[in-house]
Amino acid sequence: MSRFLTILILLSIGLLAGRPLAKAAEAPKTVPLLVQLEGQALVPFYLEQQQAGLGGATLGQAVRRQARRIAAEQDALAKRLETDGVRVTRRHSRLINALRVRIAPGKRAALAKRAGVKRVERLRVYTPLTAKSVPAVGAKTSWGTRTTGFDGAGMRIGVIDSGLDYTHAMFGGPGTKEAYQTNDASKVEDGTFPTDKVGGWDFAGKDYSGEGDEPLPDGDPLDRSGYGHGTHVAGIVGGVGVTKEGQPYDGAYYAGLDYSGFLLKPGVAPKAKLFALKIFGDNALGTTNLVLDALGWCADPNGDNDFSDRMDVANLSLGSTLGLEEKHEAEAEVYTHLTQLGCLIVSGAGNSNNNNFYLAAAPGGKRPSSPSARPSATVRCTAWRRTVRAGRRRRTACSSRRSPRRVS
Repeated sequence: MSRFLTILILLSIGLLAGRPLAKAAEAPKTVPLLVQLEGQALVPFYLEQQQAGLGGATLGQAVRRQARRIAAEQDALAKRLETDGVRVTRRHSRLINALRVRIAPGKRAALAKRAGVKRVERLRVYTPLTAKSVPAVGAKTSWGTRTTGFDGAGMRIGVIDSGLDYTHAMFGGPGTKEAYQTNDASKVEDGTFPTDKVGGWDFAGKDYSGEGDEPLPDGDPLDRSGYGHGTHVAGIVGGVGVTKEGQPYDGAYYAGLDYSGFLLKPGVAPKAKLFALKIFGDNALGTTNLVLDALGWCADPNGDNDFSDRMDVANLSLGSTLGLEEKHEAEAEVYTHLTQLGCLIVSGAGNSNNNNFYLAAAPGGKRPSSPSARPSATVRCTAWRRTVRAGRRRRTACSSRRSPRRVS
């Protein structure tokens, strides 16, 4: 993938305004924790064995053996924890060897001292970030001619967000209210999903809020939030464009493409395949702690422990202020391992000091937001609502919390 195209994707996604912190609530009866085990996760094991010279069937067999070792290790610990009244809610094995649990706050210290436990961390809570895009960053320059250039062809991009309205013409759908309103987001109807343009998974379900309730995942990541954050971000990244007739654009992308015939302009990488990884409930104004689930999916979409089908890019237009500090080393390992696997992570770089335009740096010395606080694991970009230079003309970054407007 062209470095220039990568930079354009980063500039275009531009992301982020802060949210006021919620008022202090009563102490919860249980809290969600990430319990990292001593054993090596599958991706770092795979990369280590690959570097040692293993390949093909031999490497695959070694990874499967490691998967069985991890499962046995997790089974043993989970059994002991559940005997003590700790509820195990999720298992991770690809990017990190860990259990997600709910536990009384007072039991955390004892949990960290158990045999086989490497560390225990509070699960970080994420919120959607206000998407601020630069409407014209010179993307057409990267498209080149009708037959050469970089338009995203062959790329697979995971959009970790509130879902995606794949019925929208921007993604090759019919673009009608009827198509959207008659689509049951709790299940996949025949012939509706996945499409040639969009795949993905719903990790959250309808009612998940990230505030104590557990997710009810399903196979349909339709963006039902009434908020459209994921749809908006996906349109910036890889929307095909919508003509003035309300139809998906199906022509070539090149530097001389005339935008006058478009109702909605194409995204930066319009020929990329998009994967909507929905981690918020239908009320996307809530919070989520399902980011690790989606990142694990990016490493191995079909769950067969063969990482050759991993995403090329994972986009996270979300975060939480204060960044990933040392107390979140387990979560930081997830980003590092996915990056080492070859997946480029594009994430927001800050909830605070939204008065500047910068790349990979926080003005005023404030920490970038999580997940972009790990330079080794992420590429970060923030475009604030200010006038910025794009090519030779001045452009003004725009802010939107809504998806591309519907074509009826």
